[in-house]
Amino acid sequence: MILVLVGALRLSLTQLVVVSVPVMFYVSLSAVINVAASDVLIPAILIGLATGAVPRPPPWVNIYAASLSLVLIVVLTIAAWSAPTFRWGDAALAVVKILICLVYLLAFAGVTREDVMRRLLVAWSATAIAIAALSLLSVLGALSFGRQYGGVRNSGTFEDPNLYATYLLVSISVVAATPRLWLPMRALGLVALVLATLTTGSRAAAVALIAMALGYLVLAPVSGKLRLAGLAAAGGAFLLLGRSLVAPALPSLERVSGTAVSTETDIRFTLWRSALQVWSDHPLVGVGPGQFRGQQDLLAHNTFLSFLAETGVIGTVVLLSLPVALGVLLFRGRKLRKEVDPMIVGLIGVTISMASLNLQNARFVWMFFGVCAALVVMCRRAQQASTRQPVTETVGPRGVIGQRGAGSPAAARLTRSHRGRL
Repeated sequence: MILVLVGALRLSLTQLVVVSVPVMFYVSLSAVINVAASDVLIPAILIGLATGAVPRPPPWVNIYAASLSLVLIVVLTIAAWSAPTFRWGDAALAVVKILICLVYLLAFAGVTREDVMRRLLVAWSATAIAIAALSLLSVLGALSFGRQYGGVRNSGTFEDPNLYATYLLVSISVVAATPRLWLPMRALGLVALVLATLTTGSRAAAVALIAMALGYLVLAPVSGKLRLAGLAAAGGAFLLLGRSLVAPALPSLERVSGTAVSTETDIRFTLWRSALQVWSDHPLVGVGPGQFRGQQDLLAHNTFLSFLAETGVIGTVVLLSLPVALGVLLFRGRKLRKEVDPMIVGLIGVTISMASLNLQNARFVWMFFGVCAALVVMCRRAQQASTRQPVTETVGPRGVIGQRGAGSPAAARLTRSHRGRL
C-alpha cells in the first residue's frame, strides 16, 4: 500500500525520506538508540550519491562531513588508547549514528534546483502539518493517533516528546519558508504546529518558540511583524483561557506554563555540571564517543556539552562550525531569497533546543542543516546572476564608441535605442 501511495504521488527519494523520517522509535542494543523509519532508505541514498541519481552536495559540505568523521575516529582512537576501560560497543554506536546523520546532510545539501527544492519543502510542510493536526485531535480525544508520553505529553509519531517538539519547531520554519504554499494551509498549519509544540510539554521548546518569535520580529518586514503580532495575541488569549478551559483537556500546558524549575532539583543542571567536570579532565579530545554517562546513567541533555565531554574542544569546534557557518552565510544572503529569513529563525530554534537536548543523532536536524546548505548555494547563484550585467554597445554620433555594462550611466544615456536619431 505504501509503495502504491509513493508511486501515485511520484515522490522522489528525498521526498520519501521527508515523509518517513518523523516516525522514530527506540531500539535496545548495547545501548538504547533512536531509529527513524527513513533509515531503511540509507543504502538507496548512498547509491544515489555515488551514481549521481541524488544531487551531490557542494564541496564544502563534503569537507565538513569528512572532517567530522575523521575527528570522531581520531578521538575514539586516542581515548581508547589512554583509558583504562573503554566501552567499545557504545563508542561504535555513537560513531555510526553520527555517520548516518551525515548521510542525511549530504542527501539534502545537494537539492539546489528550484523545482526540486519547492517540492521538497511542500512535502515536508504537508507531512508536518498532517502529523501536528492528527496529534492535536488525539490529545483532545477525537481519535487515537501517535503516542502520549506518561499519558500527558504529546509525542506524535515519536517516542520522545522532546524530539517531537524539536521536529515541530524545525517544521514551523519550513512551512514559513515554503514558496507559493496555499495561504490557508500555511496559516492553519502554523497554528497547528505551534499548538502541537505546546502540548508536548517541552519547556525547552517553549523557550525556543519565544526566541524564534523574537528573531522573526527582527528579520521580518512590517507586514510580517503585524501578522506575528496577531498570532501572538491569539496565542496569548489561548493561554489565558488555558487554566479554566483548555488545561483540563491539555495537561501538558501546565508543565510548560508552570513555575521555573530549581537548579538544585532539575537533573539537567546536575548532568551539565558532570559533563563540564568530565571535559575539564580531558579538555582536548574528551573521553571518547559514547563514553559519557552522567547521574542515573543519563546523557548530558545538551548536545554541545555532550560533544565537549566526549570529543573535547576539537570535536565540538568541528561540530559547531556547520550551524555557525550556515547562520552567517544565510544572513549575508537574506536579501536574495524569501526563504532565508524563516530558515535563520529555524536555526535559532534548533540551537536553543540543542542546548537542552541531545540532538546530535536527530535525523531531521541534519536534514534541516542540509536544506540550509542548499539555500546557501542558491543564494550564491542568485547573487552571481544579479551581478552579471549584460554588455550593451553604446552609440554616439560617429557610431559605436565602446561597450558598457547595461547599468552604466553612459549606456543609460546613449544605447541602441538612439539608432533612430542617427
